[in-house]
Amino acid sequence: MSGFLLILLSTVLANNIILQQLVGADPALALERKLQLAVDVSITLVVLLPLVSLACSFIDVFLLAPLQLDYLRLLVFILTILIICLSLKYTIRLILPRLSARMDDLLPFVGINTTVLGMVLLGREAATDLVHALAYGLGTATGFALVLLPLTAVSERLDEADVPAPFRGLPLQLISLAIVSLAFQGFTGMF
Repeated sequence: MSGFLLILLSTVLANNIILQQLVGADPALALERKLQLAVDVSITLVVLLPLVSLACSFIDVFLLAPLQLDYLRLLVFILTILIICLSLKYTIRLILPRLSARMDDLLPFVGINTTVLGMVLLGREAATDLVHALAYGLGTATGFALVLLPLTAVSERLDEADVPAPFRGLPLQLISLAIVSLAFQGFTGMF
């Protein structure tokens, strides 16, 4: 249980996938000024990443490694991510039809997101069993949301502020991301 919590906290705070591994920074910068979309992406990733992490870890440990098919890992992981995204899309459509309209456009975006594939590939090195893979997926999704939501909220607030013209847009986003990154640097030595 302590290994689960250690991996969970380290992926949320110290080894954040956006700030430390620089994976998934594209949606963090692309979703500026759209807080509701950032919330939807965060919720979707909190559901999707643990499922993908568990499935890919299971396939790798019980199928690819015993059969010595490691060279197929990337292809199998991409197919697994797409299958889980489509399954989740149709499951949401059956169970929650009102939510389905919002998720129909979002799940393909999240499915091809670099965060998902990056988490799976980095997680295979960090997670040794299925419980640790679950912790890594859940921690990565939570860490992603922990960076994405404040960054989006700050971007929305800065849109209303009187900012000099050279700093508007991407330069101000990068400065905001650097400040958030500095805040997370304090957790680096803890885990």
